Amino acid sequence: MSKAYAVVIGIEKYFSKAIEGVPYAQADAVAFADILEKNLVVPKSSITLLLNEAAHKAEIEDQLKYIIGGLDESDKFYFFYAGHGLWAGGTNRLTTWDTQPVNLDGTTVNIEEMLLTPLRKSRCKQSAIFIDACATEFKTVADARDIVSEMHRREFEKFIESNEYLAAFFACSAKERSYSTPALGHGIWTYHLIEALRGSEPQAIIRDEWVTGESLRDYLQDVVPRYIRTQTKIRGKQQPYALIGASGTFALSYVGRPDVDGRALSLKPDFKGAYFRKLKTMPFSHAASFSRYHHTTPETHNDYADNWARKLLADDIAQELQEVYHGAKKTLGLKSRDVAKQSDVGAGTVDTEFFRFSIEAGQNPDNPKEVFILREVHLRAPHSELPADFESIFRESANELVLPLSGIKGQFEEIVDAIEERDFDVDVSDNPTTGKIEIKLLDGTVVLIDTKAETLYVQRYAVDGCIDIVNHIKGEELEQIIGKAPKLIGRKMI
Repeated sequence: MSKAYAVVIGIEKYFSKAIEGVPYAQADAVAFADILEKNLVVPKSSITLLLNEAAHKAEIEDQLKYIIGGLDESDKFYFFYAGHGLWAGGTNRLTTWDTQPVNLDGTTVNIEEMLLTPLRKSRCKQSAIFIDACATEFKTVADARDIVSEMHRREFEKFIESNEYLAAFFACSAKERSYSTPALGHGIWTYHLIEALRGSEPQAIIRDEWVTGESLRDYLQDVVPRYIRTQTKIRGKQQPYALIGASGTFALSYVGRPDVDGRALSLKPDFKGAYFRKLKTMPFSHAASFSRYHHTTPETHNDYADNWARKLLADDIAQELQEVYHGAKKTLGLKSRDVAKQSDVGAGTVDTEFFRFSIEAGQNPDNPKEVFILREVHLRAPHSELPADFESIFRESANELVLPLSGIKGQFEEIVDAIEERDFDVDVSDNPTTGKIEIKLLDGTVVLIDTKAETLYVQRYAVDGCIDIVNHIKGEELEQIIGKAPKLIGRKMI
């Protein structure tokens, strides 16, 4: 009978004062051990959890030697590490609690010797390695998990190529850092890894049931840099990667089919990626810089007309960006250094720790005689923590909530059929050509599902502004369509 075993290591504090600590490494390891037990069906008694001073070199090496040496052909093995990693003495190494900078070769764990080679020689044919560590140079770096020169990828590639049922996942690529954030209380990569294995991230799930090596790899490669870019002030780059050796689909976690009631749709909106927007269109002739004596309204779509639309609206948009800049300082009590404004011709952004505002203009793709102005607000703090006059920052309030969807591309007919079969008390209009489905609820809420863009839009008549929109995302009918919204939309950033 097959069994599963795991070694989980988290080193947040080191004995040597010369080695900077690794924020949230202990929380990462504890949470991963919990996921192993609850979602990957590894018995608690088969999980070796080594934290801080328990993760000294002799103990780690003894446990790896003992556990890997006893693995059978049908067994599964998992290894997780959160701490500092490095390349030294001609091989990849992991630091231990008792690592000494003056003797790295003798006080670190040789990954090839203690992990990769033993697994390669063992009878075990199903193993997965997760390493949240990186290395650039030996110096203090706040909230980053690095220490010496970069870990070499080829050593791991050789390991993967040796067996068709092995996978290794890494928090970052060479010469990059793996970051953590107080907003999550974890390393950013590990947090999303855990959420994916738990089944909380639709983008990482295939066929509504499985998290595979490939789906996890693709999800982490997308979500981690996007989270850093949109939800933090971190300017460094972090691009996860994975090495997977498998003849077919490497199933990591079975999350089961969603348990929905008899009427609810199985859409999977990404509330973490939600944002607010307002799309405004008007004739070219209504633009402030348009001259009826010198200008002619375009009749067709082309790059020249699109560029001209941006130029016509450039001055007005520049003024609006300046208004948002000053409004953010006044309403949120920020200093100039706390607000970053960037502008281009007919476009720009304003960034603060509470929100990101973006605006752009161009020729309306649906009508060549019109221009569009698109405003977006991405919350970076829970809406409940924003001041009551938050909307006064913006010249025009958002009137739409935008929710990314996952896995609905090409599912137009299935979604329409599901709506009609459930006999919702709503008005539905669908367009197979555009792939769009519009649902009008009795309370005035309009839900637009764009299956081609994999996006869902929610509007409610006479409701404007981020906070008011969030407060009106409720009601049985709406929950049956989009699911229950979280209490908070928006995350704190660092």
